[in-house]
Amino acid sequence: MGVNKCGVGGVQYIPVSHDTNGGGSGPLPIVVPYPNAADDKFSLDFSQYPEGTYYIYIYDMCSNLMYYGESQNAEKTISTIDLPNGIYFLHFYNGTEIIQMQLLVQH
Repeated sequence: MGVNKCGVGGVQYIPVSHDTNGGGSGPLPIVVPYPNAADDKFSLDFSQYPEGTYYIYIYDMCSNLMYYGESQNAEKTISTIDLPNGIYFLHFYNGTEIIQMQLLVQH
């Protein structure tokens, strides 16, 4: 029996084992936009990622899609010349995982 602020309750232990000691394949490496803050362009380096297509989305503060593109394990340069100054949200998607980060555009 366990006791906490909510009262008295039962405890159930569930054994869990992993073939890879819980490590799994691990998270994807971090893709950092550079430079950040961007003036007329920024770059993303996907060369450390596993082979595949990576989808890139840029949203403004109102969730409007401002850019969509793809990369195939290479460095991708994206123009920001048509984006107004502000904070944007980058989403990278590989088909199973989404990585999100912020990008500052400052002309």
